[in-house]
Amino acid sequence: MVFSARVGVFRSDVGVRPPGWRENANDNLFVKVGQWPPLLIDPPPELAKALGTEDTELYKKALTNGNSAFGIGALAYFRRVIENKVNMILDLIGNAAQLANFESEELKRLEEIKVSHHVDAKIEYASKILPPHLRPGGHNPLNKLYAVASSGLHGKTDEQCLDDFQDARLNSSIFSRT
Repeated sequence: MVFSARVGVFRSDVGVRPPGWRENANDNLFVKVGQWPPLLIDPPPELAKALGTEDTELYKKALTNGNSAFGIGALAYFRRVIENKVNMILDLIGNAAQLANFESEELKRLEEIKVSHHVDAKIEYASKILPPHLRPGGHNPLNKLYAVASSGLHGKTDEQCLDDFQDARLNSSIFSRT
């Protein structure tokens, strides 16, 4: 018999049992075969709008992999989203740096950095011009995002990658709100 997650939590200590449940002293088994409603994989509306259709789909794949405990897959999709949006992030950081009166010499390099195919160099440059008001608690969320998304793909276990993905999700939500 299927026990739907909508029925509630099974607690034998208070006498609540799903229909058809038979309790034996030694061999009870409860298997979850589904969930209704399903886990949500939709990013917050402001993040989805910023990502666009294609990258929102990649982000949803990252969330699906994360919800299924596939940490390496979650990080791979998450990293792709970051790589796809790094030029947009550079533009936003460049605008914020101009408003914060950063040196124009540093800002002149923005366009030449954007044509590079090396995401590491783009992230390093963005970190240099990231104004203090975009560093919550003095931390650089952009560095943390990319470091976490990259490190897991190089020799970590699925479980370690899943932990890294959860950290990256937290940092992306902080970064998307600032």
